[in-house]
Amino acid sequence: PCGSASGAMDGKSINAWKSICGKGALFNRVLTLFVENAPLSLADIERFAAQQDNHGLADAVHALKSMCSSLGARRAGEVCEQVEVLARSGQTFNAGEMVRLVVHETKAALLEADKLRAA
Repeated sequence: PCGSASGAMDGKSINAWKSICGKGALFNRVLTLFVENAPLSLADIERFAAQQDNHGLADAVHALKSMCSSLGARRAGEVCEQVEVLARSGQTFNAGEMVRLVVHETKAALLEADKLRAA
């Protein structure tokens, strides 16, 4: 089984990717795309939150949620989902705190993805 003690990434999802891609170059490319693109998405999310642009924030967390969910970074995907729902709802919410959770969970998934690439 894949996954580390941190549990940032779902072992079943990683194993599914490995069964599709094999353990070689294609699997590493999927992980590399996540490692390269997730930080860009985090920067967008932080910028939209700072600008109090809920529409941009919702779109940015939706994109990151898709990346996280498809790779098996469930906790990061779930927090992104929460932020997306709040941002689209029109309610007042603590975007800064929610974005910190998104960043924390995504960075945990990034670390795990990077370890999987090196394995």
